[in-house]
Amino acid sequence: MDESKCEDLAKKSWKIEEYHRGIKQFCGVEKCQARKEESQRAHIMFSLRVFLRMELQRVKSGISWFESAMKIIRVAVTAYLKNPPHIKLINVGMKVLKTICYGSTA
Repeated sequence: MDESKCEDLAKKSWKIEEYHRGIKQFCGVEKCQARKEESQRAHIMFSLRVFLRMELQRVKSGISWFESAMKIIRVAVTAYLKNPPHIKLINVGMKVLKTICYGSTA
């Protein structure tokens, strides 16, 4: 094998390594806890779909996989902090507790 073919194969193999790192690190392909084959296949398929969308986003906008993932997390955390569901549950719980202790709350 000549040197140029060896370099070409090394570049291709590196792209495969980057793909595996991306789909494991940013798409959660390894985090499936399902036991059924159908559920595992669905998880892998959705992980692959996420990876393809993130890769398309990276190519179109130049935003890295990490930046894309952080942007999604940042938006989700911001939305949660603006309207945390556990606060509503605490308020409802307090009203129920007051009703039990003191009767009707007017």
